[in-house]
Amino acid sequence: MVDADAGFRSTLRAYLQQHREAVDEAADGCTLRRRMADASFELVILDTTLRDVDGLDLCRWIQGRFGVPVIALVPPPGPGPTSGAEARLQKPFELGELLGCVQRLARRSAPVEAGTVVIAGWRFDRAMRQLVSPGKAVVVLSNTEALLQSALVDNPGRLSTRDGGYRFDGEPGG
Repeated sequence: MVDADAGFRSTLRAYLQQHREAVDEAADGCTLRRRMADASFELVILDTTLRDVDGLDLCRWIQGRFGVPVIALVPPPGPGPTSGAEARLQKPFELGELLGCVQRLARRSAPVEAGTVVIAGWRFDRAMRQLVSPGKAVVVLSNTEALLQSALVDNPGRLSTRDGGYRFDGEPGG
């Protein structure tokens, strides 16, 4: 989580840890960038009003470079741009609302089964969540795209419809 307010971070950290969520925190965008370069994260809780960087630019950077879901914490008075955030909460918010977002996004970003599959010259690397073309161009997939690709690869020749073929949390649909 990244927020300039140490007391706010402390409150969120304590609450999330109480609900068995692992938490790392940063006070500013520069610190977050360094930590993301050194470790992997399931999701980022991002205050969009950081002092050192534009929060929306940082959200785009996280999405473009890591494909990690972002919960954007936005100031009142209402809806605003979230630049690719998976969820948005307006401050002040209920802690239970944040926990619900964290748990929902953590389920959606669950790891895809490891392994590499080659189809028509394209290589799908599940662990890296990427496709590599026959010409060696790399396409980085979002979590949802990787789950969809896995579902298609694991069920060759099976017709799937948008209405009931698959759920995008990794579980078969009905």
